[in-house]
Amino acid sequence: MQADAITQRFMQPRFAGVLALGAGQQTYQAIVGTQQQGSVLHLSIAVDAVTQTVTDARFKMYGCGSCIAVADLLCEQLIGLDLKQVQSFNTQDLATTLALPMVKMHCTWLAAEALEKMTTDWQTASSID
Repeated sequence: MQADAITQRFMQPRFAGVLALGAGQQTYQAIVGTQQQGSVLHLSIAVDAVTQTVTDARFKMYGCGSCIAVADLLCEQLIGLDLKQVQSFNTQDLATTLALPMVKMHCTWLAAEALEKMTTDWQTASSID
């Protein structure tokens, strides 16, 4: 069953691509990983300037099918969260939901690294405003 979830998200990711920005949105992004390591994640979020919640999330991924599935699920789960919720987001929950084998845990580590970079930028921008 869980392998089906990974395959479905890999074959038909709903959040792959670039953000379509609207008025009153701020964007934050992070690029983590290296081609030498075999995986690169480019994660982008749009944040409503008034409510300070994530309104959209998109990714581009160079890597295995499991990494694509993790990035797709991450984007889905980020929508609607505020900064504190994103900062406390547990990427291990993604592994549990997808039943990732231990050899694929690097996919969640990339997600965690991307979130850390983005939330640092978001927090810095919020403190300036």
